[in-house]
Amino acid sequence: MNILFIFPIFPENKATSNLVKDLTSEFAKEHDIYIATPREKKYNLNTELQKFDDRTQVLRVKTGNLFDNVNKFNKLITTFTMPRNLLSAIKEYWKDIQFDLIITQTPYTSNEILINGLKSYYDCPALLILFDLFPQNDKA
Repeated sequence: MNILFIFPIFPENKATSNLVKDLTSEFAKEHDIYIATPREKKYNLNTELQKFDDRTQVLRVKTGNLFDNVNKFNKLITTFTMPRNLLSAIKEYWKDIQFDLIITQTPYTSNEILINGLKSYYDCPALLILFDLFPQNDKA
């Protein structure tokens, strides 16, 4: 099975452990994994396809700036252009791959243009992971 993950952030360092990396590592035990993630313009790096491990590829797509000290105007522009940038890059770099499932997370990459565009292009289902956006509100 070929699974496409779309995350707003994915670690560059293979030794890093976080929720999305651990999740994709588990899936990679039995499936081929493709991860698309934005790469902010502030890093002065172009779009790049990286082999992360034997069964995982990471496509880092150059987009505008979205996190850390970004003015509202630039953040707004990036929010509207990033879905189309990701959609175009995924189709370009993985044009020969047929995805069986798309998995993304809230809040940034749950954009209708991106997800519906990929679902219709690859004719496959999509799964949206709802992460708790306000963990400080959990009074359990």
